[in-house]
Amino acid sequence: MLVIQSTISARCQIQSSPNSYSYKTAFVYNAFQGYKDRKCFRNYEKTLANIISKQYLYRANLFLTQKDIMKKLLITSLFLGSCVLLLAQKTTKIPNVYKPVRSEMYKKGWIDFNKNGAKDTYEDPTAPIDARIEDLLSQMTLEEKTCQMVTLYGYKRVLKDDLPTSEWKNQLWKDGIGAIDEHLNGFQQWGLPPSDNEYVWPASKHAWALNEVQRFFIEETRLGIPTDFTNEGIRGVESYKATNFPTQLGLGHTWNRQLIHQVGLITGREARMLGYTNVYAPILDVGRDQRWGRYEEVYGESPYLVAELGIEMVRGMQHNHQVAATGKHFIAYSNNKGAREGMARVDPQMSPREVEMLHAYPFKRVIREAGLLGVMSSYNDYDGFPIQSSYYWLTTRLRGEMGFRGYVVSDSDAVEYLYTKHGTAKDMKEAVRQSVEAGLNVRCTFRSPDSYVLPLRELVKEGGLSEEVINDRVRDILRVKFLVGLFDTPYQPISIITCAAFFAETSSVIFTPEIISASVSFGVIIYRCRSNVADKV
Repeated sequence: MLVIQSTISARCQIQSSPNSYSYKTAFVYNAFQGYKDRKCFRNYEKTLANIISKQYLYRANLFLTQKDIMKKLLITSLFLGSCVLLLAQKTTKIPNVYKPVRSEMYKKGWIDFNKNGAKDTYEDPTAPIDARIEDLLSQMTLEEKTCQMVTLYGYKRVLKDDLPTSEWKNQLWKDGIGAIDEHLNGFQQWGLPPSDNEYVWPASKHAWALNEVQRFFIEETRLGIPTDFTNEGIRGVESYKATNFPTQLGLGHTWNRQLIHQVGLITGREARMLGYTNVYAPILDVGRDQRWGRYEEVYGESPYLVAELGIEMVRGMQHNHQVAATGKHFIAYSNNKGAREGMARVDPQMSPREVEMLHAYPFKRVIREAGLLGVMSSYNDYDGFPIQSSYYWLTTRLRGEMGFRGYVVSDSDAVEYLYTKHGTAKDMKEAVRQSVEAGLNVRCTFRSPDSYVLPLRELVKEGGLSEEVINDRVRDILRVKFLVGLFDTPYQPISIITCAAFFAETSSVIFTPEIISASVSFGVIIYRCRSNVADKV
């Protein structure tokens, strides 16, 4: 599938050679106005043909005159059409427009999530978000609240199904789920090829499949609370053929705020187009020891650089609340003892001053200046105390001092490590209690959600954990879901993607009905902005 963005820019910002990007990426054909140098296109034309013939789609920025745009669009469509048969797997007919099943729920301007025939406050898009949160929270049972506090890992990770089945009504998530992570993103496991599931690609099928999953939670659960589709995104959203940018370390070498803002815009836009609403990026750790195996994931060694680029990345990703950005890893994560990984990631050797001036600094600025909506809690300790169970770090500092208003999600097994590695909890139930009281909102790891939710419910029923604490944690989760529009526009369009222009102006290139019809027949998506599509379309 070819994704065509009609935008405007007078700049040619080809930052690196084609070889610096992965070929297993999306090819985004940017139609730009006013660029006259055709040599810029000719230099990439041969590469483009080779990539398409290999059945890969490649991201590049091609700057063309209006005359070239239509010509190259049709040529490229022919290439793509020749690939369709080669790439064909089992096929499911995808409608041009996504239509939910229980149409009586979907009113003009609002959705009857709880199916009672009346517009409740939480269903009213014009009501203040805090009022919507409180109205919904007042209707939720303990079972529904605790289900919001956990992630279900997606297809072939924990979840066995790509689409909802009748068995889902007997599973824990019959009462809803906080988030579903990495669903149908194509990743199976390290060392394995990408998934050949038919809903991984093209983007229209992917969006349709995630809509179907979302429809289960809206139509088949009592209160219809949408799930938050999460995914990784530190170098572009993690999807089989989404745009693959250089590592954060490579991006950090540019010291280019505007470029990183564009990376954030594209990452967020592609994520939402695919159906994801929360992206785990950027990494706000500061590099300290170059022996560390994850050093390529940081922007650099300067806390100022990390903060400046982190701010722009988050502003781009969260533009118009297209997705929530989740920064990581909070906190003091990137200075491991001996630069080692695994079970050795404990007891980072640094002074309180170093923690404040280097490691806390980027998070503080990104939260305050960019409105970061998500934070991932790290699974290391500092000064003998695990961050995951630290009320000081997850509440006093993060929410109180830094003003964080989103939700905290745990890094993999951070909760479990409290009793398996740090030894500060005697068992899983105690680890759950410590984490939630400290400030954790959502547990995320490669385990069944039951392993977290059931002990959590037991703690409340036994009096080991106050339900008011649960209410506080759920408020944060619901706030993010309301902000990214999950209660107003829970389904992703799957035909011609309509969007407001992301830039100050829009392209004067006009896609006629004939061109659009031909494009859609080849699986092409055109972003319809304010003035690039003829009135008859």
